[in-house]
Amino acid sequence: MARSAKRRKVVEPERGVLAEGAAAVGQLIASNPVLVGGSTAFLVTLFYVSANALWYQPFPHTGAFFATRSIENFPHTVSNEPETTIN
Repeated sequence: MARSAKRRKVVEPERGVLAEGAAAVGQLIASNPVLVGGSTAFLVTLFYVSANALWYQPFPHTGAFFATRSIENFPHTVSNEPETTIN
């Protein structure tokens, strides 16, 4: 009986540190999708609320915990109405 040739072993190239890290992060996301999704939703919401509070408010808040903008350049805005009104 004739001998058949041995199959050649396929040599896989070594993955770098970045590829190993990406594979580990992918495995973590695949094993905990609810945790990753919830954390992502929380961080996106936190970013939008923080950006709105820090950069997109046109006037300074009179009772802020800490000042995020100088009050010197703003016009004097005093009204008889409370700051928050419900119509």
